[in-house]
Amino acid sequence: MTSDPAHKSTDLNEIEASPQICGQPRGFVKTYGRSIHSAAAYAMNDEFSRILSKQMDHYSNDPNADRLNRLKGEMSHVRSVMIDNIEKIVERGDRLNLLVDKTATLHRNTIRFKRQARKYKSSVCWGNCKLASGLVCVILIIIYVTLAFYCRDPLWRYCFE
Repeated sequence: MTSDPAHKSTDLNEIEASPQICGQPRGFVKTYGRSIHSAAAYAMNDEFSRILSKQMDHYSNDPNADRLNRLKGEMSHVRSVMIDNIEKIVERGDRLNLLVDKTATLHRNTIRFKRQARKYKSSVCWGNCKLASGLVCVILIIIYVTLAFYCRDPLWRYCFE
């Protein structure tokens, strides 16, 4: 504050208009009035040291007393929750990447299995065809030998006469 009397009355009006001063009701100004402007430095220390120490203790130790500290605590809690959420999202992204890699590997294995199954089916089919043709040849040879034996001639000349 300045020593100008006009500023003192304005400052006093501002103090009286404020609902609280350092947590104290406006009764402070009503109780001590204009004497606060004319008091010497540290003249009111004895009267207010007890009140100031109580107020300092209150705002230093009680977390609910100070809105700023309470908001800082809430912001710290929100920050820790957000960090946990971000870590979970990163872990989920890693798991999704792993799942995408496994899916791609499974797709490649499926294509390879399909090719191998076709090759195996083809080889089994050709093997069955060879076996069937060999069996037909053996049966025809048996029929030929039987008819040749029955006709007593390998060229069957006596059977058709």
